[in-house]
Parts: sequence; structure tokens; C-alpha cells
Amino acid sequence: DFKSYVSYFIAESILIYPVTMAFGVGFRWFGLNVTNLIFCSFIYLCVMIELHLYIYHLEKIDVDEINSLIEKGKKKKG
Repeated sequence: DFKSYVSYFIAESILIYPVTMAFGVGFRWFGLNVTNLIFCSFIYLCVMIELHLYIYHLEKIDVDEINSLIEKGKKKKG
């Protein structure tokens, strides 16, 4: 049970990171050395942050729309 979205993001990133790096090395997307590991880790972190911000933004739009519809329904009824 996650108390905040940030804790969810951190947990997901930590769990997916080794799998992503294993695929990168296994499919020879990059060689296994310190420079490549740092570079790919940076790219991984940037992509994860962007994806989570985008999904968060979409969810916020949906929530605002739902709240707007609820308010319209309340005004209509009473």
C-alpha cells in the first residue's frame, strides 16, 4: 500500500530497472561498462520520470472532468 505517488514511482523504478538493464545487456543494446551503465541509467530515469508525469497529467484531466460532471449532476438535481 503506497502512501504517495512518489513512493509508488520509486518502487516501480527500482523493480523495473534491473530487468531493463538485463535486457539491454542481453540483447546487446549496449555494452556492459561503467560509462554505458551510467548513461543508460540516466536515460532510464529520464524516461520513467517523463512517463509518470504524462500519466499523472492524464489522470488529473480525467479526475477534473469527472468532478465537473458530478457537480453538473448535483446542480441539476437540486
